Amino acid sequence: MSVLLGKGDGSFSSATSFPAEGSPQAIAIGDVDGDGQNDLVVPYIAFGTATPDVAVWHNTTTFGTDTDNDGLTDFAENFLGTNPNNPDSDGDGLLDNVETNTGLFLTAIDTGTDPLAADTDGDTITDGIEVTAGSDPNDPSSLPPPVFVEAPGNPFLAGIGPFAVTMGDLNGDGHLDLAATESGSNRLYL
Repeated sequence: MSVLLGKGDGSFSSATSFPAEGSPQAIAIGDVDGDGQNDLVVPYIAFGTATPDVAVWHNTTTFGTDTDNDGLTDFAENFLGTNPNNPDSDGDGLLDNVETNTGLFLTAIDTGTDPLAADTDGDTITDGIEVTAGSDPNDPSSLPPPVFVEAPGNPFLAGIGPFAVTMGDLNGDGHLDLAATESGSNRLYL
C-alpha cells in the first residue's frame, strides 16, 4: 500500500509505502477517528483464506515536527521532496526554508531558488555564494562581483619605473609569465 502526496501542480511526491494485510482490494480515505486528519480504510483478503477483513490505518502525522531545524516541518519537506533530516538538502549553503522555488529573488530569506538544485540558474556558482555576494541566484547573467586579493610576493620588481606590462606563456610551461618595460630606458623585464 502506497501514498503519494500531491504537490498542487499535477505532480506527486515519492511514494511512501506501508505494509498491507493480506491482499488489499481497495482503499478509502476519511477521518474515521475524528482527529481532523484523513485515515485509510483498506478491505483485504487474508492470505490462505477467502475471508475478507477491513484494516484501518490511523493518520498520526505530526505536522509541526521539524527534525533538522531548518524552518520547514517534516511534513512540508516530505511534500516538497526535500530531506527532513538535512537542513540544506541540496548542499548550496542555504537552508531549505529560504529556498521558496518561485524563481524570483526577493531577500536572503526568500531567495526563490530551488531547494533541490545547488545552482538554480546553472551559472556554475552555488545559490548560497550568489546570495552572500549579492547577485541573483535565479538569473544566470547576474554574477557576483570579482574579488581580488594581493598575490603572494607582491610587488614584483620590474625596474625603476615599469611602463607597460603584458602576460603570456613565454617558456612553454603552461604558466602565465609577465613581461614589463621600464619607463625611460630600453630594458625589458621577464
